[in-house]
Amino acid sequence: MGPDSGLNGENATLKLTSKAWELLEASGKTTGSNEVFIAMKFGDEYHYIRDAIQAACGELGWNAERVDGGPEYVGKVTDEMVASIRRCRFMVCDFTGNNQGIYWEAGYGEALGIPVFYTVHEDDIGDVHFDTKDFNHIVWSGDSSDMSDLVTKLRNKVDRIMGRWGE
Repeated sequence: MGPDSGLNGENATLKLTSKAWELLEASGKTTGSNEVFIAMKFGDEYHYIRDAIQAACGELGWNAERVDGGPEYVGKVTDEMVASIRRCRFMVCDFTGNNQGIYWEAGYGEALGIPVFYTVHEDDIGDVHFDTKDFNHIVWSGDSSDMSDLVTKLRNKVDRIMGRWGE
């Protein structure tokens, strides 16, 4: 900054508009939130994917939750999803099982400027919608008895991009 910028050293003052504060608060950046939103297909047959995502994020100090496994809420699940996405620091969207709702959640996070990690089982990568095929998906292998590939790949990518919580 030049000498005419009005910002010179220790006495510099920046003022944010109310709209800027609203956007910062909505992004979770001002709260120091360690929340991670998990978007994935619901159903007991997919619990092992949720567990793997939680393990990968948890190893780095992040708290990853789906709306059906997080804190209690009142009202509609879609309202809680929107609030949870706006509150989180980043999202993990798993497209295994090709649930169409995941596309909306990922797109909403992207529109808010929230980092979105795309994951999908190797058997389902061919079913991912063409509009998202150019996103860098973590393609993982394994099954409910061995989720080490997803845990390792997701943990390493989150560590490189988001780092460890609190560092």
